[in-house]
Amino acid sequence: MNGLRQDFRYGLRMLRKSPGFTALAVITLALGIGANTSIFSNVNALVLRPFAFPDLDRVVAVWETVPKQDAASIKAAPANFLDWTEQSTSFEHLAATHGWDANLTGEGLAERVEGYQVTADFFALAGIPPQLGRQIGGVDFQHGTAPVVALSHGFWQRHLGGDPSIVGKSLLLNGQKFTVIGVAAPDLDFPAGAELWTPLDLSSAATMDRANHYLLVLGRLKKTTSVAQAQADLQAIAGRLGQQYPNTNGGHEVRVARLAEDAVSGTRQFVLVLMGAAVFVLLLACVNVANLQLARVSSRQKEMAVRLGLGASRWQLIRQLLIESILLAVAGGAAGLLLSNWGMGVSLRSLPPFIVAHVPGLKHLQLDSRVLFFTLAVALLTGSFPDCTRFGSADRSRAYGEGLPQSADRRNGI
Repeated sequence: MNGLRQDFRYGLRMLRKSPGFTALAVITLALGIGANTSIFSNVNALVLRPFAFPDLDRVVAVWETVPKQDAASIKAAPANFLDWTEQSTSFEHLAATHGWDANLTGEGLAERVEGYQVTADFFALAGIPPQLGRQIGGVDFQHGTAPVVALSHGFWQRHLGGDPSIVGKSLLLNGQKFTVIGVAAPDLDFPAGAELWTPLDLSSAATMDRANHYLLVLGRLKKTTSVAQAQADLQAIAGRLGQQYPNTNGGHEVRVARLAEDAVSGTRQFVLVLMGAAVFVLLLACVNVANLQLARVSSRQKEMAVRLGLGASRWQLIRQLLIESILLAVAGGAAGLLLSNWGMGVSLRSLPPFIVAHVPGLKHLQLDSRVLFFTLAVALLTGSFPDCTRFGSADRSRAYGEGLPQSADRRNGI
């Protein structure tokens, strides 16, 4: 342990003795690590996990399609959605939402809020417990039930000051009194920008409506069901409906896609280019640091020869070089972390609030520590490899002979 502490102290002294090399290596690592951490944190938040639903890979979007009209993503008609719900065997939950903007008035309030009507299974599908109270469920769709509303966490904070006793109070929406039954958790942000949710009552009239397509449909697959199986299940139902109702459903099919993939389908190519650029920046940084390390290793040939001549083992030399690489990587990682945090903060503050609220995952963007540690490990391995290969395979006597020709002669002459 004492030897390890000595190696760390010696490594710090050696890095301080080469301020130019140290500064250049740390800056290079900081740029590579910072850029990669920022880019892949964005990819994780906006592409891989834009929504905080548990088991997100089982949550799918369901669209009607009309191939003959090149219509690949049509919202569902109410009657079709109800038939899917009754006849499908692939889902734990199937839910629908519909935009419902409302005028909020009363007690000095007068503004338009972004609301959504949801069916009974919406919150069960989301799988995120509420912050306060309860969520909309089957009890709220019973005949004669008073209007209720569930609030988003952001709306509760911004408009109601985070009132902990808000449950049970009333809000006036479009001139009608709604009782607040709960406040959603901060992670629940669907559809993006939603400020409140109310029950979507698909009454008897809706059971006959196959012409108006306005429902955004989500499903949570059963654990044993694949996307392809769900697609085949709903496609069979769509085929039967097409035969039963040729005027409204003839030629209609169904498309099932994972929600996370469907949300970014239009930007996938851009994301791939961005990820490629991030990998290129990291590789460039690693190559530059490796070249710097090689040059430094060559300049320290005599020093290493002296240490070998004094009885140091190859492992001790390699350990010393590894410790110096670790110190550089930690310094570069710390600087990269600061750079990444600063860059993401500036990016978010520079975007209009509307964009932040309505791009899935953007408002919850944060540093991904997994990416930071991965890029740090890559940089460390790349920086250490030249050192280890150079001195790990060097012949001890040759290194000593090349490094100390004069000292050896002088010692032989004494």
